[in-house]
Formats: sequence, structure tokens, C-alpha cells
Amino acid sequence: MKFTKRAVALVLSLVMVASLSAVLASADYSFVKNGKELEVADGVVHTPYTITSDYNGKTSVDAHALTFNPDDGYMPIVFSAYAGWCSTLGKQYEQATGSRYGYDVVAIINGSYFSMADGTLVGITISDSRVACAHVGWSGDLVTFGSDGSIRVVRSQLDYKLYINGKQIPNSLYYINKVSGESSVGDKFYYWDGACGSKADSKVAGYEILCNKTGYTDLMVGTTLKGEVVSVTADTYGGAIGDDQFILYCKADSPYADYVKDLNAGDSINISVDETVEESKDVMRTCVSAITNVGWLVRDGVDLTDTESTIGSHSVTLAARWTAFGTKPDGTFVLFTTDGAGTGSEPNVTLSDVAQAMIDLGCNNVFRLDGGGSSAMYVCNTGEGEAGFLQSSSRAVADTIMIVKRSSLAVSTETAQALADKIAEAEAAYAENPEESLKTAIDAAKAIADTETSVESEYAHAIVNLDTAMSGKRALEELAAVVGSISFRDYSEYALEGLRNAYADALGVIGDKNASADDIEAAYQNLLYWYNLSGDRLINIAHGKDYTYSTAPNGGYPDTNNSELTDGEFADPDNGFAPGWVGLNGKTSYDVVIDLGEVCDGLSKFNSNFLQITSWGISPPSQVTYYVSDDGNEWTGVGTVKGNELEIDYKKENGAYNFALTLDTPVSGRYVKATINKYGTFIFVSEIEVFSAEKTIDYGAYLSGFNQKIAADICSIFTPSFGTITGENANPNWTCNIWLKWSDEIGAYVITKKAQGNGSFADYTLAEDEIMIAMHHYTEASDENNAVALAAKVGQVLRTSGINVAERTTDLAPFFWFEDYVPEHDRNKGDVNGNGTIDAADYLMTKRMFLGTFTPDAEQKWAADVDDNGSVNATDYLMIKRHFLGTYDIYAK
Repeated sequence: MKFTKRAVALVLSLVMVASLSAVLASADYSFVKNGKELEVADGVVHTPYTITSDYNGKTSVDAHALTFNPDDGYMPIVFSAYAGWCSTLGKQYEQATGSRYGYDVVAIINGSYFSMADGTLVGITISDSRVACAHVGWSGDLVTFGSDGSIRVVRSQLDYKLYINGKQIPNSLYYINKVSGESSVGDKFYYWDGACGSKADSKVAGYEILCNKTGYTDLMVGTTLKGEVVSVTADTYGGAIGDDQFILYCKADSPYADYVKDLNAGDSINISVDETVEESKDVMRTCVSAITNVGWLVRDGVDLTDTESTIGSHSVTLAARWTAFGTKPDGTFVLFTTDGAGTGSEPNVTLSDVAQAMIDLGCNNVFRLDGGGSSAMYVCNTGEGEAGFLQSSSRAVADTIMIVKRSSLAVSTETAQALADKIAEAEAAYAENPEESLKTAIDAAKAIADTETSVESEYAHAIVNLDTAMSGKRALEELAAVVGSISFRDYSEYALEGLRNAYADALGVIGDKNASADDIEAAYQNLLYWYNLSGDRLINIAHGKDYTYSTAPNGGYPDTNNSELTDGEFADPDNGFAPGWVGLNGKTSYDVVIDLGEVCDGLSKFNSNFLQITSWGISPPSQVTYYVSDDGNEWTGVGTVKGNELEIDYKKENGAYNFALTLDTPVSGRYVKATINKYGTFIFVSEIEVFSAEKTIDYGAYLSGFNQKIAADICSIFTPSFGTITGENANPNWTCNIWLKWSDEIGAYVITKKAQGNGSFADYTLAEDEIMIAMHHYTEASDENNAVALAAKVGQVLRTSGINVAERTTDLAPFFWFEDYVPEHDRNKGDVNGNGTIDAADYLMTKRMFLGTFTPDAEQKWAADVDDNGSVNATDYLMIKRHFLGTYDIYAK
């Protein structure tokens, strides 16, 4: 009996488990093959699937997987038929396989996100090693592809520099092959070349400068595009672009128009582009193509949709059509698309479903591309020998990922020979002057020439790199690229000013085709010096400053260019003949006076460097006394350093000695004098330094540019030249928007209104004396900007550093801040008549003011209002009178 009950119970249990399993199975995700495989090309296989989602009530849609391996002669490449515009996949295929490009295309899928309003790509695209579409200042993640099929994901922020006839025009370039609407063309330069088609996408009449690309150069990361002006046309747009040409454009009323309107045929326009993220440089300089606005779905075998609620800006449970690509551990690529209904509707699948399907296909790394109505797959052979859709879409898209036969990007005989000739030229230059940067470029070029998978654009890249390395400018260009992306908050006000000057000088040398090796080295060392002065620190503010001697140096040991004592280079202590040692003799004491250029506060350390070679009669001084002065006439001694206190053995020891004086209480002055008292026959001095304690800038907000459409973390100043500001053309919908009006009385812009965007923006046309600052806050990079925006108040004034609002231009690391307006006065409190002292006339004038028998001007009223309560009263009169009589001190209150 017990056995029977137990058996029945077991049967019931099994039935319940089976029933539960059936319920679970009916709700679970599934991914099954639903048709025959199609070999689109040799080794490229399409397989149809049905993917079932357990989200939104178990929906099923068709899916398409295309697999290939780069080892079979294929490579992925990012492509846009008309950069800056949208085209259907059919049109993309037609252009890619046509005579202009001649690619042997096997398949195409849609690529990145783009604006549905105007078709503009959100991020950037690199195609065939060239920056095909971008806007300057963009930063984010890129997926890069190599010619061997390799794939890398890096963080990128490219830096662009524009040179016109060798002169660098800072922060002047904006769009690369992107279209702008007629109402949203900014002040900066726009660039278009053949990637956008056969004519420029300019929409507003302005200056169009047509240039030829020369010497295998192009907009390739890590190189400089060299252009030669063909023609300059005014009041035009949509100009024709030929092969190996580009157009540089600006509006007629742009502040940059003056740089180009008088150019002539044969003038030069160069554009350099390089990666500023140090760990990404090697990848960005060598990739053949790159695509942005992608998101990881699976990384190193881990399904990120299990732990992340969103991938990019999309929920992992969003029901939609999707496009993705992934790689297997053996290097095989998988392109994947799903069919379905409208986003959020049924039937559809989720990003989680896509991630699981790609894992089922063997992928250990998977990336999401654009989805919705953009999802489509187009191939060269749908089974009947004709090109067409395997998953169709009528939507035009901004860019694509194509699979091409590598042989269609093969290197031409002409380019191969050009690289071989350039390598030989570089090797000869290296034999004469063995610079490490040149050796690196030679080795890289040889590696490209020796690699079977290398393509034409990589050869061109190598040729340009060798040219740059032979010019000696590579190190300077790389350092300038790093400096170009610094934050003002990493430097003190003094260091930032010096860095800006050094940066401008360096860019001038880079753009000067006639710059000598000495010019390049000097610019590099100067820029490096200032770049290294980051953080809170003592800074030698005498560096590079002018000075005079009371007695000229000995003719045998002169001061070259009268600069060696403040050039920052200490002479070799083991070599009395080394450059940098300046010899003084014939007097018992010598004065060196340094002009700091302006009165400087916080002078806290002084130092002089001297040589000792006893057998030559060269000895350090017996003492050095330091003085400061505001005018160079009246001097105040700040301290003396004596040789015996330094325990110098004047008879036996050789070497170099520092006579350093550190003050407990800093002093101020414009002029610093070092009085050097000699000990032996000769004094050899190398450097004289004056240090100030400098703190990094801890206030202000960075500026991205003028009239710049808002994207993540952008801060833009909009001026009347922008035209009507709308939510579409400027996108200040989610920014903190601050309106300011110019005040002639104050001589600055004053905040008149402040509003936080809540998803919309009412159209606004600025008056001629108005500007609007739009500050977007999205990531940690803009936290400080957000703090400045939150603290801003109506009535405060705008202060700037490295920003010229009138000309709409910026310098290195531009920033601004707001502060309460405090008028400057030409007299002190109580000095009502402004004669420099408080006397009987002052309190009598004050008495008449509060009695109403005298009407003061603004300065007189301010001086009489001693208690700062906004009016002149009897209390003010008594305070001034008592101060005059000596029974009260106004300034001690």
C-alpha cells in the first residue's frame, strides 16, 4: 500500500515537472536555422535564422547571419557613398563598386547612428585610412579595422590644426565632410573633399578655396594634408571637387574670412590631424577604417546585457530591429541583422536576444550598430547572381560596414615604387643624421612594404610619415598634439600664459616649410618646458626674461644672444668650455638685473648657479645678495647667501654650486637684482632663477567654441552672426542657457537671464549686443562647467581667458567665469575731492551732500559713502571728520 502511494506520488511529480518544463520552454528564447545556406562569394556564407524572444509575449522574426574569415582574402571597411549625407545600401553598393572606388564588394550592412532630421552622422568615420566624416572636438569610442582583418576598440579624440601659408589658425576648423543646414552654418571653416561627392556641401554663399592635395598626403591620422590653392571664389557655394582635391569654406561674415579672401593660386593650406589619447595613437595611426556610435553587447565572451540595463542609450530590453557584428576566437567575422516591425512594436526582438544569438553563433566579441528601420543587409549575390537585399530597407543611412575583397584595394605599381624610393631617401638621411624618430618611421614603412595584406592607403601613409620624419618635425608635432588637448585646470595662470605662447610658436614652426633643425629643436624644448609646468609648484618666472649686466662678460666666455642666464639650461659642471657658462672678471662685484615684465607677487625663492675649477682660477662667489624693485631704481634687499655657509672649499673642490635663498615671507617686484661678490679671479655663472609659488586654476568653465551645435559636454557661445537660435539648429534643449548683454559702462557682458533647458527651446534671435552661452553637462568632464552654470547669477559679468568674443576666436585651453561687478575707483574712501588725502574739504563736501546742498558725481558719492550703505549720511560725515582730526581710522574698520 505504501509502495503504491509512493509510486503514484512519483508519477504526479514527474507530470508536474514535465508540465513546468513545457511552460518554460514555450516562453524561452530560441534561435534556429530556417533555410538553406547561401555562399554569397567564395568563403562568405549567409545563413537564415528565426529568432524568438520571450519579451513582449514571445515574438519571432527572421534573422540573417553572414560569416567570413579575413584569411580568405576579405577585409571589413567602413564606407559612406556621400560622406555627410545618407544613401540606401543599394546606392552605397553602386558607388563603392563604381569607377570612383572600384571596390569588389561582397556585402554591406548599415552602420552608425545619424540625425534623422538632416542625415548628419553623429560621430566620425575613417575610411581607407582617411578621415571621411567628422566634426572637430568629438570624442568617444571607435571600433577600428586593420587591413589584415584585425579589430581594435579605442577611445579617441582627434586634434586638427589648420595652417594657411605656414600660419596656424587656432581652433578654426569645424566640420569634415558634414552638411550644415542653411540656418546653422557656423563661423568656422568647413572642409569637403571627394568623400562627400563631386561638389562641396556648402549651402550658404561664402568663400570657397579649392586646393589640390599634394605628395600622397590626405586627412590621415598622424600626418599633415598638404594643399596647394587652385582658386578662391567669393559669394559661392556647392563648388566642384575633383579627384585629390578639397575645398575649404567659410561664411563671408566669418571672422576667419580675412585669412582666405586674398589667397592666390599656389599658396598653401595644410591640415594636420592626430590622436590626442596617448594609448590610442598607435591604433589610430595605423587603422584602415573606423566606425563610431557602437556599443559592446558581448565582450571577451561575457554577455553584457546580463549586467547592463542599457547599451549606449538603448535599453537591453527594447524591442526593435537590430544590426550587429561580431568576431569568433579564430578571427571569423559575423554580420547580423534582424527583421521586425517598428521600434517598440511586435514582432521584434531585444538587444539581449541579439547578444545571445551571436554567442550561439560562436562569437566572443559582439558590437551593436544602428537599428530600427536602418537595419538591412545587401549582398553581391542573392542566389541568382545578382546583387540585392537579403534583409531589405528603403531607409538611407549615413555609413556602412562593407566586406570587400582585399585584392580590390591592392597597391599600385606607382605607389609601391614611390614608397621604395622614399625608404631609400630616408635611409640615406638616417646615415647622415641618425635620429631615432626617423629610424622608427623607416622600420614602420618597411613593415608595410613587407606585409602582403597592406593596402594602397597604408603605403601613402608611410610615404607621408617618412617625409615628416625627415623634416625633423615628428616629435614637435606629437608634443603639440598632446598640448592641444590640455585642461586649463592643470596649470597656473602664469604657466598657462607661457604654454599658450610656446604652443603658438611651435605651431608656427610646424607650419613653416623653411624651418631649420635648430628652429624645430628650440620650439620643441620651449614647448616641453612649459608643458611640464603643470600642477601646484614653484615656477621659475625669470625663464626667458631679459636682463642686464653692470659689467659686460669676458669676451672669451660671452653670453650668447644675452640669453644664457635665463634659458633654463644649466651648463655642464664638468666642462668649463661647455655652452652656457658666462665668464665675469675684472671687478670685485657684479650686478645682474632681471626684468620680469610686470610686478609679480609671491616671489619666494632665488637661485644662481656657479662653476668652480680651482686650477683655472674659477671660483664661486664669496656671496650673492638678492634685491627686488618695482621701478628698477629703489631696491629692497631680501637676503644674502654666503659661500662659507654652503661649506664650499674654495681651494680643493671642483664642480657647480647653487646659491639659493628661500624666503619664509614672499616678496613682490618687477625687477630682481643679484649682486655677485667674487672670491677668485673668474666667476662662471650659468643660470639665475626667480621662483614664484603658483597654484593651479580652480575656477571657470571650458569653452568648446563659438556658434557650435550642442552635443555631449559641449559649451558654446552663440553670437548674433549665428542667426535665430532654435532647438534644431543649435540644440540647446537640455543645456543651461545664459543670456548676456554688453555694457559700455562696465566694459563687459552682463548676465540678463538664465534658464535650464527642459527638453525644448523657444526660438531666440540675439540682438547685436547680446550673446548666449549654452553649457551642456553629461559626464564628469563637464562637472566643473555645471558648477559654474549653477552658480551664475543675473547681474554678474563675464570674464574670459584665451577667448575673443568680438572676433569669435579662441586660444589654447580657453575658459571663462562669472563674477560680481566691483567698480574700479580712482580714489580711496573718504577722499571725496580725489586729491590723494583726507582733509577738511572732504568732510565739508560730505556734509553738504547729506544736507542736499551739493550734488556729487558717482566717484564723489562712492568716496563719501564710507559705511557702504548706499547713501551719504551724517555718520559718513562724522567718520571722515574724525579721521581728519586723528581720532578715528577709516581704513582700520
